[in-house]
Amino acid sequence: MKIWLICFIFIAQNLFAFTLQEKLYQAEPGSYIVTEQNALVSLLHLHSKKDHCFLFEEISIPFHQSKKIDWVDWIQKGAPGHTSWILYEVDPEKKCVVECYSLTRKAWIPTDEMDSFFLPLLSLELHFLSEEDRLQKGATARPGTIRSRPWGPPQVRYGKKVKDPQYDVYTAKWPQDSSDFSGKQIVFYFDKNEKQFPFPYWLQARDGALKFKLRAVDSGTGLNSPCTDIPRRRISFSKAPRKENGKLYLSLSAPIYYDNLQLYAIDLTAEPKTTHVLSYEPERKKERLCLLIDEEKLDQLFIKGHKYLWIIHSEDLEYPIESPHTYIH
Repeated sequence: MKIWLICFIFIAQNLFAFTLQEKLYQAEPGSYIVTEQNALVSLLHLHSKKDHCFLFEEISIPFHQSKKIDWVDWIQKGAPGHTSWILYEVDPEKKCVVECYSLTRKAWIPTDEMDSFFLPLLSLELHFLSEEDRLQKGATARPGTIRSRPWGPPQVRYGKKVKDPQYDVYTAKWPQDSSDFSGKQIVFYFDKNEKQFPFPYWLQARDGALKFKLRAVDSGTGLNSPCTDIPRRRISFSKAPRKENGKLYLSLSAPIYYDNLQLYAIDLTAEPKTTHVLSYEPERKKERLCLLIDEEKLDQLFIKGHKYLWIIHSEDLEYPIESPHTYIH
């Protein structure tokens, strides 16, 4: 009975569709893949997982400088020779890249372009490709090569070539969008013997004029970054308070990883000064956040003619944020 159950689980894992997001949930932080494309070599590292979010680290270096690099040691030494080093956090539940930071430039990077690539990629339904189908739909071997089994890419782990690597191959169709991949079939080659390793060793799109492939030149686990976390931006008040339709609007610039904000108002006129805790209705459009406060509630709490200071606080903030605009009721 147990043998049949094990066989069923194995078959189900291979035949049922799954997503890269699901594979990442099962993956071990510290897993990394090194890929080569257009004379540039990039190290992609699953830095950490927190709640339902993934933090990735990506470091690039010119191909001619990448030979004989011990990637684990290289990153600990500050990745000498790198041209780009970024951290980005992906929140699949909120369906966005919530933050992206360049350590090279010491600046935050807009996430819109990353959203258009990573979100479809993580949610693609991957369907198992049998060995028979692989002979027809998989990546092609060199012309004239006679194959007794389907082709598979070379595999390198910890700088050493793996002998006779085995792969599970999946295909997925990119959604119809404005990208170059729109509607294209993508082929993924995953290590058959390392089910928890999240990255494909070969990714190829070959449909019509588009011929794109990404191949791995090294891989491994147990990578530790000198960067402990991604830097966070602060919340700020973007406009002076305004009244409209019986509501008071407080406008903020607040990255979407800030949730459950507490709103306070300090009565600067009263002696001694008093602090009020206020409820509000949030309206968010990406990083633009409005806090809507019912004016009738303000009339019950505030004293006419008194001056108030707005304060925002959260468990994720090091210290409270004060509004530059005072409010006279």
